[in-house]
Amino acid sequence: MTHAGYDDAELMRIQSETLYLLDGRRRIIGINEPSQTADTAVFVGTTRLGRELLVAADMPDPIEEELRMQCERETDIMQMIKTIEQYLPVKQIWIGPAYVFPSEPGEPSADPGIVLIDQSNAYLLETYFPEIKSEIEERLPVIGCVIGDTAVSVCCSARTSAKAAEASLSTASEFRGRGLAAKAAARWGWEIRRLGRIPLYSTAWDNLSSQWLARKLDLYQYGTDFHITIQRNCL
Repeated sequence: MTHAGYDDAELMRIQSETLYLLDGRRRIIGINEPSQTADTAVFVGTTRLGRELLVAADMPDPIEEELRMQCERETDIMQMIKTIEQYLPVKQIWIGPAYVFPSEPGEPSADPGIVLIDQSNAYLLETYFPEIKSEIEERLPVIGCVIGDTAVSVCCSARTSAKAAEASLSTASEFRGRGLAAKAAARWGWEIRRLGRIPLYSTAWDNLSSQWLARKLDLYQYGTDFHITIQRNCL
């Protein structure tokens, strides 16, 4: 199955290049965010067509080779952790589905409460999303569900590459359960397509509300993401 001309493996490769900053050997030198932190040791993106493996730039070659051999078989998380901990202690494991928005979405119906937010109206983010306001240029497009003069649910770009953008979605706790997140996400996905990029979304397996949202928006699951972060400066 293809979306916008890309098969599942190609979408996973595009996602990996959107999530991370890579060197010439396709090794991870940081996450693709303003902080550019570099605590990810391993990323494995699994699709029905195969696996995409990325490792930290400073990981010793023999450990990378062993991990690649393990990825040629069924992914054994405990075995991978043992291998990685020959390098540095594992801090966190994160696993979840990876989705792409529909290839040809219709423009969402006009809704005065759904607002494209930029520097000119960034004050809408002050109450619930000050961190997005402080990084607004890196998060564009930012779509807010606005009540009064306050954005109460926001979908924006967590990470952006030449080909794609990864969605970040958040709703203030007292406004959850009203369908606002779906409206913001639908508009964000449409805006990303309009800008010529592929809109992507990923979440954790234990985040059932996000998976429900993906089904509601008719997102297509092209694979599963597996991230392992490490504890640096542990000595």
